[in-house]
Amino acid sequence: LGDCVIPLMPASQPRLTVAERPTFFVYVPETAAKEIFFSLRDENSQTSYQTKIPLAGQSGIVSFKLPDDAPALEVGKNYQWAFILVGETGLRPDSPGVQGTIQRVELNPSVKTQLDQVTSLERAALYRKNGLWLETLATLAEARKLQPNDSSLAASWEDLLKSAGLEAIATRPLL
Repeated sequence: LGDCVIPLMPASQPRLTVAERPTFFVYVPETAAKEIFFSLRDENSQTSYQTKIPLAGQSGIVSFKLPDDAPALEVGKNYQWAFILVGETGLRPDSPGVQGTIQRVELNPSVKTQLDQVTSLERAALYRKNGLWLETLATLAEARKLQPNDSSLAASWEDLLKSAGLEAIATRPLL
């Protein structure tokens, strides 16, 4: 794994969300950096939101939910996100980081109805079937925090990450 920051995103397929303010997940290696810089830009490369997230000094999977004061993602628009480690010398052009894109889509009303009537594991499966990666991850991560000893949740999480080519970090702790 080295000192790479790794986004919990599939390499292929469009990265879709239905959330106005989604939760992003990124693997952070053991690092001297005290924080990670997050930025979100719209289709015109205008900064939509940016912040620095403190790091706990341990390696693992960090989640970051866009806060209520961040502008809501608009349906049908593409956004570019970035996570960059901030070292002793601050943010530099060679600072290790990752970036990618996300698009907000409308949730199909029939899927919305189904989501209200199922367990979190079934909800995650439904999100996954509909290509909603961030919701799938967030649902499983939330369930794992509530039930850390549930082996079927842990297995579903690992299976999801392996399906996206992320087996190297599939068993890393959620920070």
